[in-house]
Amino acid sequence: MVTASAGLSKITSWYPGLMPERTEANLSGRWQPDSGWQLVLGQLQLHWPQVSSPSVNLSLGGKLGEYWSLALDKLDLTAWRQLAGSLELHHPVLDGLAPEGVLSNLHMRQASAEQGYFDLQANLSGV
Repeated sequence: MVTASAGLSKITSWYPGLMPERTEANLSGRWQPDSGWQLVLGQLQLHWPQVSSPSVNLSLGGKLGEYWSLALDKLDLTAWRQLAGSLELHHPVLDGLAPEGVLSNLHMRQASAEQGYFDLQANLSGV
């Protein structure tokens, strides 16, 4: 388990209450010249004084100079929207849409400009 404190004073002055005071995750990773790199933040959770985020399993990877990728096993939109409300983070589009449900097996990978800059895949449940 890795615990870190965020110290980004410029961002917190723009958005008071946005930056968590503590972050926890199980950290693992690898790098191989032929296949690229991967960093996994397992059970990643952000903590503010009044609330904590749902935990997520986040994988970042890529091959230097070629592509990057991001994957989440599950993203509970309802829980994250409620977290944003608790932190008083509002956006007219998101507040109006009030997204609910779960995205699972979410994968995003860099693509060329001709291909739309990135590929996104996910399974939707209750969205």
